[in-house]
Amino acid sequence: MRKTPLFLLATCLFVVSCQSPAPDPMVLLDSNPQIVVRNVVKFSYREADCQLGFNRSKAEFRMMTDNMSSHAIIVLNDIPTEKGQRVVAERISWTTYNDIESRNNVALEVLKIEGGNIWLWSAREEIAAVVSILE
Repeated sequence: MRKTPLFLLATCLFVVSCQSPAPDPMVLLDSNPQIVVRNVVKFSYREADCQLGFNRSKAEFRMMTDNMSSHAIIVLNDIPTEKGQRVVAERISWTTYNDIESRNNVALEVLKIEGGNIWLWSAREEIAAVVSILE
């Protein structure tokens, strides 16, 4: 009988630890183009000193500072059109203080589309991104 409570506790801990991570809820509230990796902002667009770029034919979204010292680029296999859609980021890259980080072939889920902005999430890589379609 004593083993049952211990077994239940171990099972609960296992189930909780196996749940896939979710993006920081603040990312869903923020329409600012950005890339967040494991809840750390890697690039965030600021209108005062940044630029955005978009190439529909390449499904490429770019964010960079005016002096080009920092940037983030997301190249998708397709332009998302609806919530829940799955797309693949052929490449996601961003600058760090001394290097360029990148991930290839990242599966993303579309969390939200609103006003030309698209919210993307990869549970496996724990990458959240907000990108803007410019037209």
